Amino acid sequence: MHTPRIAAVLVLALASLMPLRAADLDPYLPEDTENYLSINVRQIVDSPLFQKQLLVPLKEMLVEAGGETVQSILKEVGVDPFKDIDRITIVSPRSLETDRGLIIVQGTFDQAKFEAKGKEAARTNSDALKLHAVKIAANTKATIWEVAIPQQPDTPLFVALPSNKTLLVSPGKDYIVDAMRQQAGRAKPNLKNKEVAAVLEKINPRQSISVALFGKSLAQADNELLPQFLTEAFGSVEALGGGVTVQEDVKLELLLANSDSDSAARMQKTLDKLLKSALVGLSLLGDERRELTLVLDVVKSIKITNRGRVVSISGRLTQDVLEDFFRQEQ
Repeated sequence: MHTPRIAAVLVLALASLMPLRAADLDPYLPEDTENYLSINVRQIVDSPLFQKQLLVPLKEMLVEAGGETVQSILKEVGVDPFKDIDRITIVSPRSLETDRGLIIVQGTFDQAKFEAKGKEAARTNSDALKLHAVKIAANTKATIWEVAIPQQPDTPLFVALPSNKTLLVSPGKDYIVDAMRQQAGRAKPNLKNKEVAAVLEKINPRQSISVALFGKSLAQADNELLPQFLTEAFGSVEALGGGVTVQEDVKLELLLANSDSDSAARMQKTLDKLLKSALVGLSLLGDERRELTLVLDVVKSIKITNRGRVVSISGRLTQDVLEDFFRQEQ
């Protein structure tokens, strides 16, 4: 695998789309980070599209899906997901181990309410929640919650609230401990994979959703759901970066760095064929299911280009199309 060279290609491509100033890496980022997904919740929620069209229905959906129990818990810990959550970042190494990875939630949290609820739950239901006191620095200790997952007793989640601005979640307790010690020591994240670090520093922090993936994940995965030709087309991808931006409209920018230019050309041809097939199918079904007309507009906007080893995918869902869709929904 030519990961350093491929990552360098992706960095240059990302630089053409994103600000020149390098972004600061999250202080809790694990050193083995290789796959990265970041959702700028605050930017999405504050966007004109979300405020006009999605805020009310999503609030209603949250109430219906979670019921009174979830609403009660959120109230007790003092969290409004539409006001208090700023960003959710999910990272992991290229590993099939189930206890690897970290979720970093940035926002505004009431530590006193969280701790009170945690102690009460640990006292009344010790099988579902256990508390662990861990040493973070010379004179500093922190509490980590071990949360049992229903029907999965051997795969708990570990949760910590190191400050009123950060919530950490991981299937591995060591990830929580290491992240808190790293931040407490004011140490800058020292990623083992320098190519990954270089790409992450080019990620646009203003994007609504940012993604960076490395390695032939699709080709190596035991996935029987995907057609063989699709698996083969993406099997040459060694790095992926880009994201989605939500404002009045929705914009997609995705870059896929391949092992060589021939692989990139084959990928472009495969994607072009899929795009044409999708256009035909959606055009035929659009009159039967109205929501498919929205998908059709997205597919129509997609452009696939190829430059050397990098395949670029871009698309846009305009404000006019969205407003027309939601107007018909009402």
